[in-house]
Amino acid sequence: MDLITALIVDDSLFMRKFIGEVVEDIGCTDIYFAKDGIEALRMSMKLKPDLVTLNITMPNMNGIDVIEKMLEISPESKIIMISAIHDGSTVQRAMNKGIVSYIPKPFERNSLKGILRYHFKC
Repeated sequence: MDLITALIVDDSLFMRKFIGEVVEDIGCTDIYFAKDGIEALRMSMKLKPDLVTLNITMPNMNGIDVIEKMLEISPESKIIMISAIHDGSTVQRAMNKGIVSYIPKPFERNSLKGILRYHFKC
């Protein structure tokens, strides 16, 4: 089994823990956490994560601005946007910048598991 490095990026500690538990549930154990976009980019330089879950609304740098920079640092990263913003144009901008999937908050644990399993075999 390949080791999958996951980076969970959300300004909410609750959401970081919740998403981390779901990522762990599918078998990934190399899991890291960032509270904002700047921290995520700094960590990505070292980690080159396979999986990134990314919130849109965060302090210091929003998720939309992070996508392009993240993929410059780590082009192989698969970014899954998880956000309470459901605006179609925002989601489309995120897709155009390179995310592989979008999950609207609130979401069910099994929905996230299904999307993660589709993209990763932990």
